[in-house]
Amino acid sequence: MSNTDPWAIEQSDFFAWTTKLDTFLNFVSKKKAGGDVWPISMANSCCGSELYSTSSEKYFGNKISAQFLEDSPEDCNLLIIGGVITSKMALEIKQVYSQMLTLKKVMALGNCSCGGGLYPTYNIVKGIEKIIPIDIYIPGCPPSPEVILAGVLQLLEEVSVTTGGPQ
Repeated sequence: MSNTDPWAIEQSDFFAWTTKLDTFLNFVSKKKAGGDVWPISMANSCCGSELYSTSSEKYFGNKISAQFLEDSPEDCNLLIIGGVITSKMALEIKQVYSQMLTLKKVMALGNCSCGGGLYPTYNIVKGIEKIIPIDIYIPGCPPSPEVILAGVLQLLEEVSVTTGGPQ
């Protein structure tokens, strides 16, 4: 082309990459999870209140490389579960977990989600690890925002070590 336009591209300069869809999606999810956490929460009761107070500027701020509480499981790699887990809620948690990105991490907040809490009834799940695998347990009734933030920082270290992201 003899055109002087710097944006003019000849036909032979075009190219295309071909790959499998699952290979591409895994690549994108690894790039997205490279040292970052993108949490979604399923927290109720007092653990939910403490979790949401953790997102305030006082505790969270810009201290870590994370977006706080996404609204779609397809965009997340960290599931935060807190509060009492009933049998009906366990099905929803399993569905959300299956919709998450490839590099999944799960954090259990509080005594109720970790072991059933103070409620010895038939419909309460005694430990969320019976439903999905848990990466980190945060005990307390309810756990304080500082402890929740420490757990997120520990998970960030694990993610950056396993993905080779920033340390």
